[in-house]
Amino acid sequence: MRIFILLLVISVGNHLCAQRLFSFKSDNQRLVEDALEGSCLLIQQKYELMDSVSKKHFGRGGKDYFNMLSFVGISTAKGIIFNEELLAPWKIDKDFKEYQGKYIPLVKKSSILAKEGIQLFLNEQSTAKISESSLCLYEDSILMQRGLEIDSMPGKKKGWVVWAVHSKNDAKSTDFTLYPIYKEIEINDENHIIKVEHPNIEGDIMGGFYIISQIERVGQIAFKLTGVISIYDDFPRLECPFFRKPQSKHKLTLIQNED
Repeated sequence: MRIFILLLVISVGNHLCAQRLFSFKSDNQRLVEDALEGSCLLIQQKYELMDSVSKKHFGRGGKDYFNMLSFVGISTAKGIIFNEELLAPWKIDKDFKEYQGKYIPLVKKSSILAKEGIQLFLNEQSTAKISESSLCLYEDSILMQRGLEIDSMPGKKKGWVVWAVHSKNDAKSTDFTLYPIYKEIEINDENHIIKVEHPNIEGDIMGGFYIISQIERVGQIAFKLTGVISIYDDFPRLECPFFRKPQSKHKLTLIQNED
């Protein structure tokens, strides 16, 4: 994990575990991208089709899969967090509509390109659903060593919505850029799903997440993950299911000598 120490224009890199530290310079997107390097993952999910009658498997265009869609994953100290759509990419794939009913879609293989081309098999059996959200978690001991810590405290937040955007409008492109936009939010029992506005950014928005900064020591700031953006009907919303709900302060009392 990298530490970024700001001294004039010099940065020094080193590896740590469980947190990503850096010195934040306002409006310096390069530092933000460097600090989040390896934490924001591009996951390409492939799926194939199986004939519902013959049970034969089919790809398309001479390939051993029908289609491949790209998703954003966040590497955290608990594992990889991503939207549940990754587990069933055909639900958002327009190419599948004409085959629906006759063919059964099956997840084939997942590739994490931001991690030296790691191959995984992400499906409902290998992942866990995060309660009260549309997010899922895949636990991986190697990826967890360099992931972001989770922000689990409710309250007012001063942080950044970080958008992951394809530089080209191509679902199969492996080139994406991070765009951080400052935004203040508040999380509580009634408000852990927050609407966010579409940014005025060119390109294909893949997804995004919300981070806050926390001073670790002089010259060092750590990013923590507060929430992940999900997009429904072209409307983005920030889901923050990680915070610890306060315990009830209303304790039961014993009623004495009740007749």
